[in-house]
Amino acid sequence: MKSEQNKQTWIYLLIAVALVIALIAVVKVSRQAQRPSGLGQDYLYDITSLAYIDPNLITYEIAGAGPGFGTVAGPWPGHR
Repeated sequence: MKSEQNKQTWIYLLIAVALVIALIAVVKVSRQAQRPSGLGQDYLYDITSLAYIDPNLITYEIAGAGPGFGTVAGPWPGHR
């Protein structure tokens, strides 16, 4: 009976150690994500001008809907 209790204590201890290690890992990753990257101004890249893409510049042909998708209909004016 004492052997079974000793085994159970080791299992609980092992689970507690695993939880502490997981908690430390989560805290470290969280702090790394909040820290600045350390890159200089040369690596800053402004992409705000790329936020809008004119749909008329995109050329493609609609081949049809896949199985189970019904008909193809576009929300844009002049769609066939």
